[in-house]
Amino acid sequence: STYDEFKKEGVGSPMWPWEVMIGWDYTAKAGDIVSLAGSAYSFSGGAHGNTQFDTHVARTNGAVVQVTDMLQGGITPALVIGICEGLKAEKVKRIGTATVYDDPVNCAGPDANVKIEAAKLALAPSSETGKFGGIQVYWNPYDVGPYVEGPYEIVVQQEVFAMDLKAEFTPLFGGTAPPL
Repeated sequence: STYDEFKKEGVGSPMWPWEVMIGWDYTAKAGDIVSLAGSAYSFSGGAHGNTQFDTHVARTNGAVVQVTDMLQGGITPALVIGICEGLKAEKVKRIGTATVYDDPVNCAGPDANVKIEAAKLALAPSSETGKFGGIQVYWNPYDVGPYVEGPYEIVVQQEVFAMDLKAEFTPLFGGTAPPL
């Protein structure tokens, strides 16, 4: 084989190292709704690998539910504020400042540097059995900062957006969510 020939000649492997890891975790269940969060890491040579998040929320019959469809009006101002404040706090904890590529975190308007629609949303477990305690928010590397900062994961407590829940989903939320 070509690999054996390279090895015999002392040239080493002609291929870049390659790695892939994919995992999904159950995040929470309330009523007939189940939430999952997944990540995929890949490295195919170069400076570094990369991580991508995805989420899946569905009824137990398989019907997909978008987290934002549980709210009156989709991504509501209360949720935007909750996400933005959570990201700011995590940024300060991690890098000492609430910035995205050296500019202050801005989550709304034409100059927003945090694209909330780029985040992946899952439902968070609760301190109350059979309830959702909030929303988990995941950003891939580069979405809200340079690669060296890594991905960001935050939780917005349900009390922040509880008034914005559609009536059919209100009974599914309560208590507090643990941090990620």
